[in-house]
Amino acid sequence: GPNSEYTMRLQLEIVCGLRMMGQSDEAEELCETTLRLALDQYSPTDTWPFAAIEEMACVYQTQGRFREAEELCRHIVNMVKRSDNPDSCNVWRYMRFATSILADSYIYRWKMKEAEELYIDAVEIGRKALGPEHPLVIRDSYQLAMVLKAQMRHDEALAMMTECARLDTKVNGRNHHATIKSYERLE
Repeated sequence: GPNSEYTMRLQLEIVCGLRMMGQSDEAEELCETTLRLALDQYSPTDTWPFAAIEEMACVYQTQGRFREAEELCRHIVNMVKRSDNPDSCNVWRYMRFATSILADSYIYRWKMKEAEELYIDAVEIGRKALGPEHPLVIRDSYQLAMVLKAQMRHDEALAMMTECARLDTKVNGRNHHATIKSYERLE
């Protein structure tokens, strides 16, 4: 039917594609529709409302609407806290995403101490939900290293970047683009 999980998944993939192609107004409109359907059809703490809110936060961030993206991410954090199953992998995935988006938003506004605190949370949440070697956890660790570097904490940043490069090598192999990029960052 028009409100099936398949339809929502497809709509959110289209939203992501539109956003990536620079058609953020169209992405926003479709995402709003999908979010309304998800909230009408599912509990607010089910996967689909989380997914739709997550994608809307990405749309807002793409549009430079950082405060609105932050509000949605805070909403996700509050939803996770109210969840019937707060330890499920999906719930922690959304919490990690929201924390990471909030941290990105602080970086854009050069609020490095706030970004550092949130990236620490995102890394911890990601390790719990996804494991320490997951690419998103490595990405958040690298972002945390960049925040430390921006605060002139070079030794801490270098140690973290070295660990990210080691993990990229372990996970992806020496010739993978992510691994090569990790080692280029160390230079």
